[in-house]
Amino acid sequence: MSPQDRRRQLVGIGLQKFAERPGFELSLDEVAAAAGVSRGLLFHYLSLIHI
Repeated sequence: MSPQDRRRQLVGIGLQKFAERPGFELSLDEVAAAAGVSRGLLFHYLSLIHI
């Protein structure tokens, strides 16, 4: 999977989790677990997103 595809996948999973419950109840660990990646890898991909 390309880095861009992985980033899209992780953002999509994060958005799905965010839709399930408020952001203040959502942890990055939960998003990472749902994606099957480590928290560090999730941070790596999130740091590549330019808002």
